[in-house]
Amino acid sequence: KRVIYAGSQLDNKDLFQNALRQGTIFMEALGYTTEKEESEDGNGQDKTKYVSTGVWSKMAWQGNSDFSDDYYTEDDALAEAQYQAKMQRLQSKDKLLDNELKQIETQQKAVSAEIESVQKVLSDNVDKSFKVFS
Repeated sequence: KRVIYAGSQLDNKDLFQNALRQGTIFMEALGYTTEKEESEDGNGQDKTKYVSTGVWSKMAWQGNSDFSDDYYTEDDALAEAQYQAKMQRLQSKDKLLDNELKQIETQQKAVSAEIESVQKVLSDNVDKSFKVFS
């Protein structure tokens, strides 16, 4: 029989599983030996007797037939669909922002051209005005 001690980490299944995988917590097993015990009824089938050694030792869960490391995958399709829906919404918002940015850049170019045009007209007017007074 194996005993798992993880303190309060047993309360959180994900924390416990991740800690086992990462090796931040470990399991200990009570050692035992096996002995063959002859059948009392004489039918020829020996029984295996497990005898505790009284020694606890660290135990790896990887490769142990008593444990399996399977990921819960039943909700993967739903999670993938939710992810795809969010990505589509984000991509749609990204396109809207790109279009808005292009409009703003176009407006900025138009305003810059207008400013240059006004500055040229002012410069020409100033030049003409000084020629009249000269």
